[in-house]
Amino acid sequence: YIDLDRFSRLLLSRANDAFDYQGGGALRPGDMSHPLSHYFVESSHNTYLTGDQLASASSAEMYERVLLQGCRCVELDLHDGQDGMPELKHGKTLTTRIKLEDTLKSIVKTAFAASEWPLILSLEVHCSPKQQAALARALRAHLGDWLLLP
Repeated sequence: YIDLDRFSRLLLSRANDAFDYQGGGALRPGDMSHPLSHYFVESSHNTYLTGDQLASASSAEMYERVLLQGCRCVELDLHDGQDGMPELKHGKTLTTRIKLEDTLKSIVKTAFAASEWPLILSLEVHCSPKQQAALARALRAHLGDWLLLP
């Protein structure tokens, strides 16, 4: 039997660290020479939400907050917007919507403020083909050379 205190210490101990500080072959801090799947990536799910997944407000500032905390993978849930541009919201819920433009501005503002490592945008796209094209144009306009394109 292991109690909560001992279990917590085990999880947070150096023996359970993702890095090998002794240099014995595991990944070392700052080493980006391995495939992405070899790394633990700080990720955020439903990044835009300020509270619960059912009825909370959405905010572009949440992207700034998580990026400044070191997050390297953020999620954008995109749905057809009323003005011809995709909007972010948690589908089929009462959460509020935010404009794609505001979100991309927040991402650009803080994308590399706390970390030089690559930023992954996890796009959950529920848009019509017309708004998918608008999304692609907006991503290129705001992110430009930061995008890794095929």
